[in-house]
Amino acid sequence: MISTGRVPPASADAVIACDLVVAASGDAIGLMDVGRTVASANADVTPTSEFIRDRSKTFESQMLAARVKRQARDFGTLDAESLALMYLNDAIYTNMIMVGYAWQKGHIPVSLRGLYRAIKLNGVKIEENMKAFDVGRLAAADPDRLEQTHDPRGDAKPMTLDEIIDDRASRLVAYQNEDYAKQYRDLVAKVRADEEKAGLGEGFTTAVAKYAFKVMAYKDEYEVARLHTDGTFEKKLRETFHGGKIQYHMAPPILAKKDANGHLKKKPFGPWMKTAFKIMKRFKGLRGTRFDPFGWTEERKMERQLRDDYLEKVVTLSEGLNKKNHELAIAIACIPDEIRGYGHVKEASVEAAKGHEDELWKNWPQGGMPAKKKTLIAAE
Repeated sequence: MISTGRVPPASADAVIACDLVVAASGDAIGLMDVGRTVASANADVTPTSEFIRDRSKTFESQMLAARVKRQARDFGTLDAESLALMYLNDAIYTNMIMVGYAWQKGHIPVSLRGLYRAIKLNGVKIEENMKAFDVGRLAAADPDRLEQTHDPRGDAKPMTLDEIIDDRASRLVAYQNEDYAKQYRDLVAKVRADEEKAGLGEGFTTAVAKYAFKVMAYKDEYEVARLHTDGTFEKKLRETFHGGKIQYHMAPPILAKKDANGHLKKKPFGPWMKTAFKIMKRFKGLRGTRFDPFGWTEERKMERQLRDDYLEKVVTLSEGLNKKNHELAIAIACIPDEIRGYGHVKEASVEAAKGHEDELWKNWPQGGMPAKKKTLIAAE
């Protein structure tokens, strides 16, 4: 049974209850004292903005935990985000679970009545926050009573190569048409035959199946319109929110103004945009033709060039595959994974990806990989 009532004041002068990445950051570590600090961390490592800005960075949760542990008098972790998703279906309750965990450990010198009252006075999702607080307490007092945690986001079964091909081809039919999907299938079939002939498995084919789709299905105005009106988006909104009005924040190249840095500025559009989307999606057949009003922008030209260059280079790689350059071919085929975002963000990622690609092509066809560059987040 979980203890109730008052707990003795926390003997530590500093209490940290947060995400492991945050706890292991340079700023947080600098404030810790091994003789005074107690730390409770969420072991479900959450990507931060630093990870989004630099994809070469990696999360090593055990190393991050060891770093915090060295700087704390007392240290404990729990899978708070998984618990929040399992018991409350929303990761937003992760922090309250951490508070409950830290309180049960005796690290928060506030009475149970006082904390419950604070949750009620806050007036936001009172029952859910009280439940989250109690789940955290239970995780500290008697974790065996909790259900076996798992992250619902990680339950998806990996697709086989055939499943990937079928899935991406069906998406390309929705994106453009049957002929466009056939172009994709023909390319992947050729690559698969070449890789099988060389006796090299299906690693290169899998990479091409994923990233040929990515460059072929670049998200232009027609695709954004289709995705917003196919029913999936509205279904998720209804499941997540009750009431309210939709406001779209976009920067259409034809309409948007630029800021002092020459970047397009987003502007709000009301619910009427849904009607515009329904009309716009019907004109996807104009995509890439001389009659495409959006196709003349620099970003769309860049995306079409990226697609055409990639498909051409894949054929070159496929026809020159051998055991020595197989790993290199896969790395080159995966380059589109480094391209993301829209507007100036995408332009910057394209430039960086091309630099990496040029470095890889220097070793073709003889093979050999350049040294990998990775940075541990929160490391100094």
